[in-house]
Amino acid sequence: MKNEKISKLYELLEKETIGIPKEVMKLDEFDINTKIVYSVLLNDALKNNQDKIEFTNIVNSISLDFIFENAVVKSEEEAKKVQRELPVLTKTMFESYP
Repeated sequence: MKNEKISKLYELLEKETIGIPKEVMKLDEFDINTKIVYSVLLNDALKNNQDKIEFTNIVNSISLDFIFENAVVKSEEEAKKVQRELPVLTKTMFESYP
């Protein structure tokens, strides 16, 4: 019974979990929500075998709706901050890992 509950909890967590690279987390100049959305997009890019250009195009055209669905923003102002920071974070990562 206990193992079944833990297994179900693990399955739920596995569906809702994203990987955030340590190097992204170390970048103090970016908001945590920007790091979350970046990581969601990065995980999707890896699954879909996107190249840098495709990834950058998606980052540059990200909608506020996507940000609200995938981050923990509470206001449009916070979502717009993520929208502004995402291209900068992407450029920073590509420059660090060419």
